[in-house]
Parts: sequence; C-alpha cells; structure tokens
Amino acid sequence: MPTDAKRDAVRVLAELLRGSSAIAVADYRGLKVSEMQTVRRTLRANGVELHVAKNRLLKIAADEADRADLKPMLDGPTALATISGDEVTLAKALQEAFRPYKVVTVRGGLLGGAAVDAARIIGLAPSRQDLRLTEPILLLDAAFDAEPIAQDLDVGSVQRRQLLEVPYAKLVQLLLHAAIDAADPR
Repeated sequence: MPTDAKRDAVRVLAELLRGSSAIAVADYRGLKVSEMQTVRRTLRANGVELHVAKNRLLKIAADEADRADLKPMLDGPTALATISGDEVTLAKALQEAFRPYKVVTVRGGLLGGAAVDAARIIGLAPSRQDLRLTEPILLLDAAFDAEPIAQDLDVGSVQRRQLLEVPYAKLVQLLLHAAIDAADPR
C-alpha cells in the first residue's frame, strides 16, 4: 500500500527525471559507504547529482515522467547520475568518479529522452587520445565522409590531404570557417 512518503518520493523522482537532459544508470554493488560518498562528491563537483532509490519507485516515476525506456535498466542496486546540462560533462564526470572503482558499472541511460547503452554514454567523454589526434580523422567517418567536405572547400589536393590529417580541434575550426564563408553572400 502506497504511503505518503512513497508518493512524495515518486513525485520528486519524476520531477528529477523530467528535468534531466541526460541520465546514466549505474550498478554500484561492491562500493563501501565511504567510497560512495567520494563518488558523490566527485560527481557533485562537476554538476552531476547521484541518486539512489528503490527500483520499484524509480519505475513508477519513470512511467509518470514519460521515461519508460529507463525501466529495463532498473534491476539490482541502482544509482542514477543526472544532469540538466551538457551530456559530455556527465560522461566525463562518470569516468572521473568511477575510475578508481572497478566494481561500478554503467548499465545505460537516457540522452535527450532516447535510451542508450553504456558504451554510448561513456563514449561521449573524449579520451586523451581523442584530444591529441594527429592521424587522419576517423571520428568523422562514423557521421559522414570527410573527403567530400575537403573537396567542397575548394582547396588543392595537397591542402586537402593536409586537412584530413590535422588535429580534430583544428579540423572543426577549419570546417566552421568554411561554413561561415559559404554562407556569407559577399
């Protein structure tokens, strides 16, 4: 029988789910209380909140918040990491907070209301390797072919080859300048 305290908890959880732009579901089994406090502090310092609640209440709140895609992930000891800002910040904070604790696993979550697996959430945080790319940009291949973009920039073949080998941040900058120049009706 639902009590007033449980109704209030469901209402608060539903508001939390509605107000979050990204949610990660983690299994914290095996963490000591002191370790959980350290994880919470690390996440909080990055603008991420960590919530632990009964799965039954979370499932009811997920239905009320139109976030039913979360329900299959709510099994066993469950912690919700939520943010109402940048999803990449959530992923970076999770990596930082969970790195010392190999027992914590991310099950999946929601990004912009769509259910995603753990690899997609963790993959949002760029690794140090991604930040220092000097080889051809393979990241862009997943979204689109970079060669036609280089051709559209009206540069010679030597410059085109160089464009495909520049660091990621520089490539983004070059593409933005090219897009601005293309939109400028001069």
